[in-house]
Amino acid sequence: MPISRLVTVVIPCYNNGSFLHDAIESVLSQTYQRTELIVVDDGSSDDTSDVASSYPVTRVIRQKNQGVSAARNAGLAQSRGDYVVFLDADDRLLPDAVDVGVRCLEGHPGCAFASGHVRLAAQDGSILRVPDEPCIEKDHYLTLLKYCYIWTPSAVMFRTGVLKSVGGFTVTLSGAADWDLYLRLSRRLAVFCHPHLVAEYRLHDKSMSTNSAMMLTDCLAALRAQRDCFKGLKDCEEAYRIGVKGVQRFYGDPLVEKVKRHVRASEWIQALMGVIVLLRYYPARLVRHSSLLPS
Repeated sequence: MPISRLVTVVIPCYNNGSFLHDAIESVLSQTYQRTELIVVDDGSSDDTSDVASSYPVTRVIRQKNQGVSAARNAGLAQSRGDYVVFLDADDRLLPDAVDVGVRCLEGHPGCAFASGHVRLAAQDGSILRVPDEPCIEKDHYLTLLKYCYIWTPSAVMFRTGVLKSVGGFTVTLSGAADWDLYLRLSRRLAVFCHPHLVAEYRLHDKSMSTNSAMMLTDCLAALRAQRDCFKGLKDCEEAYRIGVKGVQRFYGDPLVEKVKRHVRASEWIQALMGVIVLLRYYPARLVRHSSLLPS
């Protein structure tokens, strides 16, 4: 194992100071020692900057609120590492996460990134369970068109140079910028999936993934951005159709239920906003609930 590889861990943080201690401590507890830590405070109004600054080894970047993708890109721009990990502020790395990632990328020099698995944690940090995740061995792009098999960017280690060469994360897709990036990279380059647990994914009610309207919009946008890349390729076209239907069910169905709750509570503005998203991105489902449509 070469000892010269520097790994950068970037933690984007917006008003998640209450979780940031855990994230930073998980980086400082890595068995692989040659790391640098960058925290990007994306315009937080809480104690994010104070928490980050309390760790002398941490480089803190402060910027106006621009969204998680812009925050990740800001950290990437300042990265000095050969490899880079983007740890969400509410997640934690397991102690050998960096070591596993380095070994995978060293062992597979043609791969743009190496992704691993997660275990789920509650808001208080207690461990809930390990989800059943497949280890994808081939046809990564085809699989990613069907669904995003990577739970969180925290479970991925990228080659920094490759990531910079493609421009990093798409800033207009906060809810699905990671999926969009995996698609862009796996379409052109080899990627690697390993079975090791490398991160803890925290479940809580402020998580971005609970915003079903945004997730429906951004996930479909990430998929649709690929359409021109596989015209005439029937396996990709079928995978794309599967992916679109999966996103609509996974985020559209909960959005329908949210709209129903807003209607029952006479929260008309919130209900209308949800209906507008459904009309554009999941009209077939909305037609089945015609009572939600404006009369």
